Amino acid sequence: MKKLIGIAILSLLLSTGSFAQHTELRFGSGGISGVPAMADIGDTLQLSFYLKNTGDVDFSDTIHFWAGTLDSSGMGLGVYQSYDMLTATIDVDDSVLVTTSLPLEASMFVPGVNITVVWPLLDQVNSWTTETDFIEINIDPTTFSTKEQLLQKLRIYPNPGKGDFTLDGPMDWSLPWEVWAISMEGRRFPVERDHDRIHMQDLAAGTYLIWLQFEDERYSFRLVLE
Repeated sequence: MKKLIGIAILSLLLSTGSFAQHTELRFGSGGISGVPAMADIGDTLQLSFYLKNTGDVDFSDTIHFWAGTLDSSGMGLGVYQSYDMLTATIDVDDSVLVTTSLPLEASMFVPGVNITVVWPLLDQVNSWTTETDFIEINIDPTTFSTKEQLLQKLRIYPNPGKGDFTLDGPMDWSLPWEVWAISMEGRRFPVERDHDRIHMQDLAAGTYLIWLQFEDERYSFRLVLE
């Protein structure tokens, strides 16, 4: 009877996916190297670090590296974007040395100290967990142009919001500009705009990356649509 009960429990666990294989990536103990004491907008940092597969399944997949900027209090500045990718094979308990190129664009950083989170995301694996790591990037304020300084002051509200959003910043909204939304699944959607307002009532509730294009400058931020 006990044997039959054990078999029944095992069958239940398997049917509910409790034993599903899982990929987990963690940063090596040495952290991220390649960050200078002072950097300029326009530079490209070569960040190096180890990623270890601490899950229970080998994988071969494309890793997309995302970066987001926080202020000194740890609050997000609304800027979050993919900056590099790598196709890698990592067996269970093995590590791979990764070198990624992080361009220091004015749309992503502020003058002075930036607390930047680096986040590797897998492309095809269905069940995975990845940890984040933080670096401090000190940007020389004198390397920002007048246009770049204006972009740094651009904000959107309300966020979260229900569909109508206002862009607030010292921009000339009569100049040509474009906007689109990207879902967390990577789908791109057109966004209706009117002067300094954007309208997203036709989109499903969720989190989006909003991309604004002003001439040769691009600004991105995270927006939650309720």
